[in-house]
Amino acid sequence: MTKRSRSRKSAAPATNTVDERQLLEAIMAVILQYKAACRRFNQRRKALGFDYGCSRMLDQIALRKSLLHLLMAEALGGGSPATA
Repeated sequence: MTKRSRSRKSAAPATNTVDERQLLEAIMAVILQYKAACRRFNQRRKALGFDYGCSRMLDQIALRKSLLHLLMAEALGGGSPATA
C-alpha cells in the first residue's frame, strides 16, 4: 500500500460525512418549511375559511411532504422510495 493509496482511502469517509451532513441539513430545512406551510394554512383557513389560497397551500404541503419522504429514504440508505 503506497502513501498515495492510503490518502485516497482516508478521504472517502470524510466525503461520506459531508454528504450525510448535507442530507441532514436538507431534511431539517424541509421539515422547517413543512411546519411553516402547515401553520400558514391553519391561519388562513381560520381567518378566511377554505378557499383557493388554502387549496394552493395544501399543494405546497403535499409537495414538501413528498420531498421529505424522498430525503428520508435516501438518509436511511434506501436510495429511492421504491427500494425503501
